[in-house]
Amino acid sequence: MLQQRYSPNADFLTIYIKEAHPEDEWQLAANEKEGVCFIQPTSLDQRIHIANLFVEQYDYQLPMVVDSMQDEVNNAFAAWPERLYVLESDGTVAYK
Repeated sequence: MLQQRYSPNADFLTIYIKEAHPEDEWQLAANEKEGVCFIQPTSLDQRIHIANLFVEQYDYQLPMVVDSMQDEVNNAFAAWPERLYVLESDGTVAYK
C-alpha cells in the first residue's frame, strides 16, 4: 500500500467529494451488488454520514475529510470521480 511504503516521507489524506454514482442520478449495477447505494447528499451531515459508513465498512485506515457542499476541493482539483494528487510542502502540485 502506498501509505505503508511512503509514510515516513509523506502524509496521506482522503477527501470524500460528491457521490460519483448516486441512486438518484447515475447508479451502477456494481454499487447495487456491493450494497453501496446512496442518493446524492444534500447536506454536509449526509455527506459525513456516507463517509463514515465507508470508513467503517471497509476498515479504511487513511485519514478522511469531507468536501464542503459547495464542492470546493472537487472544483479546485477536478477531483471527480477520483484523483490522486501529490502536493509539495508548499502546496505545489507535484503529481496528478
